[in-house]
Amino acid sequence: MEITIRRLDSESPWAWSMYPVFEERVKEFCNRHLMTETNQPELLKEMRVRWLFSPEKAGYWLVLRPDNSVGGHIVAWTAKLWEKEYVFCYQWEMDNWFERGSVELAFKDFIRWINSLGLDTMEFHTPHEAKLFTRHLKRFGIESAKIRSVIRAKIEKVT
Repeated sequence: MEITIRRLDSESPWAWSMYPVFEERVKEFCNRHLMTETNQPELLKEMRVRWLFSPEKAGYWLVLRPDNSVGGHIVAWTAKLWEKEYVFCYQWEMDNWFERGSVELAFKDFIRWINSLGLDTMEFHTPHEAKLFTRHLKRFGIESAKIRSVIRAKIEKVT
C-alpha cells in the first residue's frame, strides 16, 4: 500500500484545509500518551504562530493513505541549543497499516526538508521506550543514541 507524506505549507490552500485535522491528531497524541504536562491550548497556539511567522522552520506533516485519509503525522521544528541549530521532533506517529518500505520512502521527504535547512541533527521527544524508538529510526537509515533522560519533579513551596 503506497503512502505519501505531505508537509503543511502555510502558503498552500490544501494545508489550510488540513490544519484542523493535523491539530486534532496532535491533541489525540497528547491524550493517548498521557502527556498531561502539555498545556494543549498553549502548544497549539505556539505551533500556529510558528507555522504562520516562520513556516520554513515548521515541519508539520501528514501521512496519507492511498485514499488520502490521514494515517500519521509528524510535528517538528527547528530549535537551538548552545548556538547549534537542529530539528526537534516533538511527535511522530504512524498508524499500523503500512507495508514495510512504504514508510521509508515517504520519510525521505521529511529528511529532504531537514537537508533543505542545512541541518544534520534531530532530537526526538517521545513517550516511547528509547531502545524501541532507536530501532525504529534505524529502519530509516538514521543512527541514533539516547543522550539524556527527562525527569520531572514536583517542587513543593518551602516556607
